[in-house]
Amino acid sequence: MAYNITRTKLREYTDSTEFEHLCCALLVADYKRIIPLGGSGDQGRDAVMPQAFPSIYQSTETGTIFQFSLQKSWRKKLDSELKKVFENGFKPLAFVFVTNQEISTGAKTKCQEDIAATFGVKPEILDLSWLQARLENPEYLHVRRQYLSLDDSTLPAFITLADYAARRIDRLRAPDLPVFLGRDVENSRFKEFTESKKRVLVLSAPPGVGKTKFMLEGAKSIQFEGDVKFLRQEVDSIEKHLNELDPSRPLLLFIDDAQELKDLRQLLALILSPELGEKLHVVMATHPCVKGRIVGEFDSRAIEYSEIELTPLPNPAIDQLIQLPQMGIKDEGQRGAIIKIAEGNPLVACVAASLLRETGTLAGLTRDQVIMAHFMRSLQSSLPAKSTDDKARLILAIISATKGIEYGNFRELLAGIVCVTAEALDVLIDQLVAGGLLMRGWRGLRVTPELLAETLVLDSFFAANHSFDFREKVLAPFFAQKGSKIFRSLAEAEMSGSSDATNIIDGFMADAREFVKTANNASRQAILDWLKGFAFFRPEDALLVLRAMLEAPVPDPAVIKSPLWGTMTITHVDVWRSACSILADTGWHCEACLRETMTLLYLIGAQQDHSRSNSFPLEDAIRVLNEQVIPFEPGKPLRIQEIAQQEIESWLSGATSEKQLEVIISALLTLLSLAWTSTNASPTDSRSFTVRNGFIKLTDPIQKIREGALNCVVATYERCGPAQRISLIQGLSDHLMPRVPSGIPDELRSSIADDLFNIISALKCRSQADSAAEKYALWKALEFTGRLKDERLEKLQRELFSDEVDEYAHLVEWPGHIRGDDNDWKTAGARHGAYWEARARAITVENLDAELVRYDRHIREAGLCGDQVSSAIQTNIGILARSVAIESRDILLALIKEISGKYPNLQRFAGAFLGELLAVDQANAKMIMKEWIKCGNIALRAEACRAMLWIQPGQFTAAEIELLTYLTSLNDPTVDRLVVGWFGSILKKVDDCDPKAAVEIVRLVSTRKDKYALNMIAESLRPGGSISQITAKDLLDIALSYVEHDSHELDFDIEHVLMRLFLLNPDAWLAFWEARIKRQLTRKEGDSYLAVPFHLSAEADYVVSSPHKLRVLGTLLEWSSRNDFAYQHTGTTLLKLYSDKNPNVVQDILEEWIASGEQGKLHAVARALREMGYSDFFLMMANKLLNVTDDKAIEACLVSTVASFEVVCGSFVPLYEKRKADFAAWLANPQASLQAKAFARKQISYLSRQIELHAKEDAWDD
Repeated sequence: MAYNITRTKLREYTDSTEFEHLCCALLVADYKRIIPLGGSGDQGRDAVMPQAFPSIYQSTETGTIFQFSLQKSWRKKLDSELKKVFENGFKPLAFVFVTNQEISTGAKTKCQEDIAATFGVKPEILDLSWLQARLENPEYLHVRRQYLSLDDSTLPAFITLADYAARRIDRLRAPDLPVFLGRDVENSRFKEFTESKKRVLVLSAPPGVGKTKFMLEGAKSIQFEGDVKFLRQEVDSIEKHLNELDPSRPLLLFIDDAQELKDLRQLLALILSPELGEKLHVVMATHPCVKGRIVGEFDSRAIEYSEIELTPLPNPAIDQLIQLPQMGIKDEGQRGAIIKIAEGNPLVACVAASLLRETGTLAGLTRDQVIMAHFMRSLQSSLPAKSTDDKARLILAIISATKGIEYGNFRELLAGIVCVTAEALDVLIDQLVAGGLLMRGWRGLRVTPELLAETLVLDSFFAANHSFDFREKVLAPFFAQKGSKIFRSLAEAEMSGSSDATNIIDGFMADAREFVKTANNASRQAILDWLKGFAFFRPEDALLVLRAMLEAPVPDPAVIKSPLWGTMTITHVDVWRSACSILADTGWHCEACLRETMTLLYLIGAQQDHSRSNSFPLEDAIRVLNEQVIPFEPGKPLRIQEIAQQEIESWLSGATSEKQLEVIISALLTLLSLAWTSTNASPTDSRSFTVRNGFIKLTDPIQKIREGALNCVVATYERCGPAQRISLIQGLSDHLMPRVPSGIPDELRSSIADDLFNIISALKCRSQADSAAEKYALWKALEFTGRLKDERLEKLQRELFSDEVDEYAHLVEWPGHIRGDDNDWKTAGARHGAYWEARARAITVENLDAELVRYDRHIREAGLCGDQVSSAIQTNIGILARSVAIESRDILLALIKEISGKYPNLQRFAGAFLGELLAVDQANAKMIMKEWIKCGNIALRAEACRAMLWIQPGQFTAAEIELLTYLTSLNDPTVDRLVVGWFGSILKKVDDCDPKAAVEIVRLVSTRKDKYALNMIAESLRPGGSISQITAKDLLDIALSYVEHDSHELDFDIEHVLMRLFLLNPDAWLAFWEARIKRQLTRKEGDSYLAVPFHLSAEADYVVSSPHKLRVLGTLLEWSSRNDFAYQHTGTTLLKLYSDKNPNVVQDILEEWIASGEQGKLHAVARALREMGYSDFFLMMANKLLNVTDDKAIEACLVSTVASFEVVCGSFVPLYEKRKADFAAWLANPQASLQAKAFARKQISYLSRQIELHAKEDAWDD
């Protein structure tokens, strides 16, 4: 069975008392007079439900006895408890046994038969499956939250047909009718789909036609060899619930209201996932106005799907429907009137029939008028006061127009619009919920069914004699938070023919285009957040807004303040990312939209940093262009790629920047790829991965597109700089010659070989004659072409190879990477070393300059390929340096001197040569080291420092220490970072030679307050680190360098510095904190600096186990008593840290201060207790504190602690009940003072109110 968190929590339950309470809470609906007993003297009865007799607890007469068990050996437990019941003389009429174990049907039946034969009573056995089903029922979610600490987001996303039928938000207002009436054709097509290989069925129909009923009846009647599940409508993330599915079984998944899915792409990833493969079939029901968007996503990923459009029912079917017993309309004239009004909509027919039965006539009413008349009658029956009808209607219209509303967030705003008090609004909402017109869900309030919501919007805001102004009541007050939902309602109204809705949309889009031209980035981001949900309906307008933004970029960031997230900075980078996610939806409406979408992605892509595109694939222009818009995929119209090629040609016809060329290169490589992939976020992994792949069948139109793309590649290559040329060549190799596990189909080999030969030959002619990097890239592009078995390619690869290319390859590739026919890493590595030994032997005094010129040029060209190549060069230069040192010390010395004077690229790796010279000629090496350090060349300074790694510990002298001290005294952050890179290894050698000098070097580096350097210093200062000897004064001086850094900037290593400081001198440790307090006192507005870092913890053990602990804790407590927030916060925060480690240590000092009776000390104790939070320790110390004072300020401090909490999962009621019980114990304590008891009574009263309030909220949530 698939994973279910409710089942897991139940299996892990260990508290038998709590389990008894849980079971009683679940059983009370069926056994209303159940009385829990429990305890050691329950005589086999955990609970009873007696008949009507007075002696409830002792009667042996008939009744029901309950037994609850957590034991794995459930049968043994059941037998023993039943035996105990009958031995004690009880004669139950019924026996109910509840266990958290899974019991098979066969085992349950046999047990019941055995017990009936033995005891004469057949027990009802409720097992794990019953507990799970009941706890996940909407009526018992509050029990699930209270006893399992599971909030509603942990409910299963994939639920059974029965569960879904119970959960439907429209179940109260949509009658249960045989919806297959008149649906024979659609029913047959549904069955054909389940038997086909197609993955998705898209079911679309207007509200009320019967989408949901069709799905429910289809799920009931289908014969499917696998699991049949419904996706819970409220689910936020499919990804989090995939462990509920069994990938070994076929799955038929129904999704109602698919347009409401928070992230459709998660569903697409599920459909394409290799875990489920072809075992998954999905049936999606959606509104016709958004069907195009959904099927567009399927088309873009080559997902095969079927469509069923539920058309209005034929008149005979409607006639048959309203004659059913549920409707009972027999009169032919009345039936004719209803058929005319219904227009094939079964829900409208039901509404009309109901209205006819209530009023006796439908004369003169249209379809919408019937719906509204029925609604008004329901509304009037829900409201005792008729004067509130208009207000209630406005509430429902607003909620309909916003597609649901989070009541807690909008309560005050909604009350103001409706012109009632918040309390009166609460009453109205409750009445509408009770009348079935509103449904409460964890996402908020919604009007049901959808047909009523749409009709309400049209009638209230857009009808000829509409009652309310849409702009005033909906658009202006709710746009900032509900913009996309509001405009979806406008789009639906426009599709229904409302010219007012069209005018509002037109006017708003025109205003948006003008507004964004001068708006800052925060305002632009707000517009884009709204546009994301609406761009599909009006792609042309969305593109015009994005174009207006692009033509007037705003480089300056905008700072906004959010009540939830605090201060946020919105830059143009954020704006472009949001724009890209919109452009993924705008290209499918028409050819003009597609061209403009490509152009905008091209222009935005040239302004983005693509280094984090894997983290935000749908917010990166290159990724959207090449994964969503233009790639070849089966079934995708080739016109898209033709347009892409034309657009690229137009981009190349003008001037192009380096960033624009990057976008062009990526697009060209996509057009050249015959391998198609569907890449999405994995359902089980947050990273991006390929879930499907294959090869496009090469047709004449596709070959023509590829030929055009190859011509563009040549034109692009001529515009590129050296780095982009190499990148382009590498991309050609990957896209023209894909390395897929299945191999290249035979029919494609010749075409791929032709393309590779033509393009590499063309680029060879255009490559720079003296560029070994380009020639090597071209040669490497043909590295794996042996599989194509084409003599032209083999010959071309031989022509590209030369001694210079070979040398470049050995310089930039890791040892062992360049392999021969043996394909063995160790052999290749040995061959690599032998190559550099031969190169070292070839260096002479005469050719030294020519050799270095060539190496310097190679390194410069390789530097264009990134840091990974640079690290390989460093390794290979090290091999060369060692080989030269072995061959000739004189040549090595001459080489170093030559590098010192020129060859800037070789200077970046010169430390390896100098280090090898130290091993064979220490005197000259140290002299050169001094020269490099004293010169102004940063690269040589850094390499001199790196060369010190070659100095053996016993050979490190005062001269080297002097050089290192000189380096650190330069006050050059660049040098500091280079030096600090090798800090630990070098500093240990300095410390072995001269501990005082090591401390001085650390002190000098610390004065710069560079964060990276400070972290390295902290590592060396930790106990057992590189610095073996240091005084408390020196360590404090260094530690004070960390004072300026904000809390979140302090590295965890700083804690180890503080450990050592405390061990050396606790007063110095206190001085450090006092310095940070003073820094906090001088902070400016908006500065988030706090003296105590959030993650401080490691040195706490050293403090609480120190002989100085009482003095130190006393100082902290004294700080908390000062009339200064910074001192108070620091003192109480540190005290909380140590109380968490060892409460007894803090208890001693707090009791001492309480005993003193001094008012200032008592206040300090109260603040310290507040910081420590509510706990048994707080209760004990608060009781002692209240025994000696009745100070109101102290009492207020303690009250705030009682009301505080950290994180609560589920209901608050158990938390408040526990605290209420704690204070009840105070009242029962005869030694408690009058002040303590008075305080306890107040808290019990407060906690009782909280319990009542949260119990109501839990009921609302349910």
